[in-house]
Amino acid sequence: MKVTDNHPTGADVSRNRSPTLRERWNALLCRLGVRQVLPAYYVNRLGVEECGEGLVEWQGVWVREGVAKRLARAGELLPPGFSIQVRSGFRDEAEQRQLQEEARRAAPRAGEADLARRIARQSGHQTGGAVDVVLRRDGQVADCGSEYLGFTPTTASHARGLTPSQRRNRQILFAAMRGTGFVNYPFEWWHWAYGDRLWAAYGRHPAAIYGPIGGRRKMKCCEITGEGT
Repeated sequence: MKVTDNHPTGADVSRNRSPTLRERWNALLCRLGVRQVLPAYYVNRLGVEECGEGLVEWQGVWVREGVAKRLARAGELLPPGFSIQVRSGFRDEAEQRQLQEEARRAAPRAGEADLARRIARQSGHQTGGAVDVVLRRDGQVADCGSEYLGFTPTTASHARGLTPSQRRNRQILFAAMRGTGFVNYPFEWWHWAYGDRLWAAYGRHPAAIYGPIGGRRKMKCCEITGEGT
């Protein structure tokens, strides 16, 4: 299985650097709907106004409390027989380093710059605000055009070549996730974010509310229900 995590890192960038002409042009194209992905500079330049939420366990992974509540509500928006399964949530620094090592083993001849594109030093997963999800129907994973972490031409959220059934499954998943405030990373249909810099950039918020977490700050949250399978 190919390991990658090439969406914007969430790492701090210099606030003194101005965007290049190309970055400005690509950002404009994104705002106009011509381009789907914002330049990483416009994501990583945003500040973080940390709200202090802790992590709670959801389907065996750790996510921010607000993320868990929204996942619960997203499940309620699905048609009968459908559910959302979370495959990945919070990753601490050690887990992120492990993914970097897996990327190195998968591409032993790759240089550091190429490895940095394959998997970021930091990602939204380290804030507890990013989740990777799949759609399930009647207990089985629904066909959304590509497997989770199966990088193919149909991995992009609005890829061409999907069958009507695959497109419908994505529409069901996207409607539920967007309906509760998540934003999607356009290169990966399964990657959704709330509260991190990706969410702030694509949702046009002034700052992120979740920054990287150094340790697992666990909180009890008894009102969260409907975890599904």
